[in-house]
Amino acid sequence: MTVKLNVKRGEGMMFSTLFRKIAINTIEEYRPIAYHIDDEGSNLLYSNNIAQDMLQFIASLDNLKFESNVKDDLVVLNVTLADKLYSEDLKSSEIRCVTNGVLLFNNIGDNPINIKLIFRRYSGICSVEDNQNFLLDRKLLGEGFDIKVIRSNHGVIKSMKQDITQVGLDKELLSITIQDKHDKINEKEFLNKVIDVAISRLQKMKMELNNEN
Repeated sequence: MTVKLNVKRGEGMMFSTLFRKIAINTIEEYRPIAYHIDDEGSNLLYSNNIAQDMLQFIASLDNLKFESNVKDDLVVLNVTLADKLYSEDLKSSEIRCVTNGVLLFNNIGDNPINIKLIFRRYSGICSVEDNQNFLLDRKLLGEGFDIKVIRSNHGVIKSMKQDITQVGLDKELLSITIQDKHDKINEKEFLNKVIDVAISRLQKMKMELNNEN
């Protein structure tokens, strides 16, 4: 779907650039930033078959969408895997996966496997070092914490294309097509959210200007 907006001549590129910057760098999303697994029987971390499966497991997480009803910037999810783990099994009272039907992990061993996922709500891309510092600040990393920290991409936008067409002498038609990485976006709702963020930022700037001595 393409959203179309009428703007004054010369404003199309300005608004499209502003919307893109906000969409990529400001809209927040929960993404996993660290994990821990262990086998209840042996209590050994990362046996050979588990380690290989976890690589595929972590790669699969990139394509999943998560929702939370809490406001905290950190959520911990614990699941116990007896045999097969599907995307819809990643749920708790605080966070849940809304992508269904994706096989994430297949336990071929005799013992249940405990998996802990740590989620961070943020915007943009976080390096491993960024997430390590975040966990250190929250006292969830260091001696006594045997977890693997990973890079995370919190951006919800896969692509955002714009087309600007002149209409008459003093107007332009700005057409914006948005594709998110989960293919579940409502363009109008998302663009409304982006505009709300822009208005909020501008209002704060205006207050700062008016409060200056």
